[in-house]
Amino acid sequence: MKNAKGNGDFDDLLDKIAECSREVNEKINNPGTEVITDSLRIREDNGKMGLIVGEQIVIPTEYEELIIAEDGFVLACKRDKWGVLDIYGRTILPCVYQWVYYDVSAKVWIAKSFAMGLYNSQGALLLPGRIDYIGSFVDGKAPVWLNSVLGWIDTKGQLSDGFAEDVTESFLKEEKGEWQVLGVCLIY
Repeated sequence: MKNAKGNGDFDDLLDKIAECSREVNEKINNPGTEVITDSLRIREDNGKMGLIVGEQIVIPTEYEELIIAEDGFVLACKRDKWGVLDIYGRTILPCVYQWVYYDVSAKVWIAKSFAMGLYNSQGALLLPGRIDYIGSFVDGKAPVWLNSVLGWIDTKGQLSDGFAEDVTESFLKEEKGEWQVLGVCLIY
């Protein structure tokens, strides 16, 4: 049925998606409450998964795994590679990564192939996949490990000008201690 703007079914679908997104976020933000989402569901067909909103297929059943994530995103696995879609079915990150992770507090994606890269929540590349490790964001910064040196990255993908030597040294001492313990375990 069309509305006064003449947009009918598409507007209804967008309203249902927005409602489902609010419900999903409500459940994530309040894990103790039970939120029932009638119109948003994952559909399985011949071992493949897709996403349906109401009666409308939004993401076709071509993925090995779909996981509804925070902020209206869906983690998708195709041919053993991970990517990210939104609940409208648009590709945010293609399914080419070993794994992807969404840092809710910073609103950025961390993706790993052979090295880690950083993307904003719209999928725009902030830092190419050249980082060995990116930690969790706290107050807009995350620790990064690049070429055996510890530094910091912000939510815009900017690396710190100088790496903190004292932090690097303490990290290396901790790593050395862990390796020594691991070495002892392996010897015995």
